[in-house]
Amino acid sequence: MIIKEKFYPYPVLTYFSNDIIGEFSIEDINVFINTDKSKYVISGIVRLLNPTIEELIDSNSVEIISHVECRKTRYRQTFKICNNSAINCEISSNFLEGNVDIQIIAVSKKRIENYKNSECHPDFKELTFPIEVGQILAVCKPYKFYAQREPSKVKDLPSIFSIIKNVNDVTKSVDYKLNNERIIVMLSKENYFRYKTVMNNSYAQALLSSMMLVPVLAIILQSFSNENGIAEHEGTEWLDSIRKRINECNLVFDDIDWEQDSLAIANELIGDPLSYGLKMLEEGGD
Repeated sequence: MIIKEKFYPYPVLTYFSNDIIGEFSIEDINVFINTDKSKYVISGIVRLLNPTIEELIDSNSVEIISHVECRKTRYRQTFKICNNSAINCEISSNFLEGNVDIQIIAVSKKRIENYKNSECHPDFKELTFPIEVGQILAVCKPYKFYAQREPSKVKDLPSIFSIIKNVNDVTKSVDYKLNNERIIVMLSKENYFRYKTVMNNSYAQALLSSMMLVPVLAIILQSFSNENGIAEHEGTEWLDSIRKRINECNLVFDDIDWEQDSLAIANELIGDPLSYGLKMLEEGGD
């Protein structure tokens, strides 16, 4: 359920109108799949700033709820926002696939005889309204994430990467270096901040892998075509992980043409995030 922008016959606190002065928004939302891939966990904080609605919540006349809907699987469920501010939802991964919409609203639990909001637009200043049970008093901007039906398809190879802020060269948007354990992707200060903002958003993870991990891995794999290109990295943990992942993909390490096929191999080893990312963008237009 996504509430579209519309006019209400009474003042409603929304992100798309000036009926009421105040704020109703989601802060620090985080969506991730747990370790055993059995459930998605949604957490975050709802920020509500409006004295009248806050008083109604305190008096148990209004509550904040989160409505989660997956159009592809027809999953629909509402969750009460704990302590009127903390989002904490757990949903079986079997119920979700593709785009998942989260709509947070404040609704009446009791009939309110003469509703009047102290921060309403002048057009409503002299008016009062009867509010029935279940009517909406505040609408938060909706949030969307993408759920993979086969979350195990994206393998554990990304664990050999570390993504850090580049403090030595501020001129480069992205760079990388190698140590014994990991492939270290270094982002500029601005890009690292943007990455931290969206890194836990499941909708963005495949796109981030396509933009950062695949190109860096492709460069490293292509270097294997050089003389001693493989030998100089023998014994490193990340090379051992790549060999193992190549076997899992039913490929033969020694038969790969590193000069020609490095980009395609890099994308396959990480779990084909390109195809997932394109699918997300396609379904995002539904």
